[in-house]
Amino acid sequence: MIVKSLKPPQTVRKLKALLNRLPLTHPKRFKIEVDHGSFYSGYLGEKSLLYFLRSFSYRKDLYIFHNVRLIQYGYTFEIDLLIISTKNIILIEIKNTQGKLSLRRNQFSREKMKETLEIEVFKEPVLQVKSQKKDFISWMQRLNIPYPSNIDHFVVLTHKTAFIEPASDNKEIFEYVFRSENLPFKLEESLKKPYHKEISKFQLKNLSNKIMENQSESNWDVLKNYNVHPSELKKGIRCPGCSMVPMIRIKSKWLCRRCKYKSMYPLEQSLEDYALLVGNTITTERFAEFMLIESLDRAYRYLSKLGLEKTNAKKNRKYSLNRYIVK
Repeated sequence: MIVKSLKPPQTVRKLKALLNRLPLTHPKRFKIEVDHGSFYSGYLGEKSLLYFLRSFSYRKDLYIFHNVRLIQYGYTFEIDLLIISTKNIILIEIKNTQGKLSLRRNQFSREKMKETLEIEVFKEPVLQVKSQKKDFISWMQRLNIPYPSNIDHFVVLTHKTAFIEPASDNKEIFEYVFRSENLPFKLEESLKKPYHKEISKFQLKNLSNKIMENQSESNWDVLKNYNVHPSELKKGIRCPGCSMVPMIRIKSKWLCRRCKYKSMYPLEQSLEDYALLVGNTITTERFAEFMLIESLDRAYRYLSKLGLEKTNAKKNRKYSLNRYIVK
């Protein structure tokens, strides 16, 4: 069964929010578009794997977690896909890299264009997932959590054009690296291995609870990362239909000049932009400034209708935007 479902990573959501608010002529826009494409491609690769996991997702003896983020030795480590049972732990690194891949010891590369013989080098994925396994074992030991003896790790290539160069000199790598369609067979093989130590169902549930309780949310500051000041962002209410900024107010409704979308309260997407880019709380004044609402009274009424958690008294009141960050 799926304990932690697959959702768009905050990195992808923050980059998308930034692109929605960044002028088309901004000098950093191309770099941000490239990075968003890369991260989004990784998410699509993970999403495509759901099809091959379908028969395992309904098994009550398997606990499945997507995008696990835990802290060990003061640093965060991430596991793309984690599967645990009373007898097994399986860690999976997912790569949505296309084309001809060369897997040699300590090096993972891709031939970008045959004509230019250009080579692109990445982190070696087997070493990555081995490192994640080591950190996960240390994390369980630190918390004195019993765990089963069978612990496997794999790297799954999800892009439909990906293939491994036959000349790759590390032959054992083919035991751990394979394409998406091989995943069900590799999982069955791993789950049927003889085991030396298993844990009880109660201990399995405890391990699952500890994983969820210790999730570390990303606090990546996307504006700081690209050296973009909040004043450079386009202000106004973003159209829920076509993402144009800003919408204009006509009588009691807001209108998109491009797609003609109309609504009385089209605020949710714009508040999500603010939460992802600027901060997880907002005041009436900041809300009015960001949304280009001239009347503070009107801005206050809008915020009041949203049912957001509030801090402080009416004066200097802050509204929590956490519900737009954690989804």
